[in-house]
Amino acid sequence: VSGWYKLRVAPSLDFTGRTSTRQLFYSCSSLSYVGNITGTERVTDMSFMFYDCNPLTSVPQMVTSSVTNMDYMFSYCKSLTSIPQMDTSSVTSMNSIFNGCSSLTSIPQMDTSKVTNVGYMFTVCLSLTSIPLLDCSSITNTTSPLGYSSLNKLTDLGGFKDLKVSWSSNFLDRVPNATVESLMNVINNLYDLTA
Repeated sequence: VSGWYKLRVAPSLDFTGRTSTRQLFYSCSSLSYVGNITGTERVTDMSFMFYDCNPLTSVPQMVTSSVTNMDYMFSYCKSLTSIPQMDTSSVTSMNSIFNGCSSLTSIPQMDTSKVTNVGYMFTVCLSLTSIPLLDCSSITNTTSPLGYSSLNKLTDLGGFKDLKVSWSSNFLDRVPNATVESLMNVINNLYDLTA
């Protein structure tokens, strides 16, 4: 739609019967508010949904139980400060989901047991202070979720449960202020190769 990128306020939307909200607000760089989003019970693809919505500080609660793809869903939402609790039990890819969310301070606990790709998940999340325990038992991608930026405010890590692939040997250098407890969480939750 011509001029969609100039949208400042999005009305309530009903997606009953739809299976995708991919790129719904892609590069709506003036968007600051989104109304209720309903009828997403059948949606499987929410990739790039809020990509580059710079002024957006929050997003509405949505049913996400059928979603399998959340790649770049909130990427470059630089003003986003919080994420609602989401049912991510069906999600298989979260590549760069929060990449560039520089105002985000924490994320809710998420079910990542089926996720195969968390590459660059938290890159440039410069305000992030904590990351909960992430189930990495299905991860096949070798790119670290911490990416290439130093996350100096990140102190609390829940760990990466049953991680079987090799991320960069120095990926923890990205969190120079992680607590000793956090580092032990990472070590203690690694996959036991002798099991």
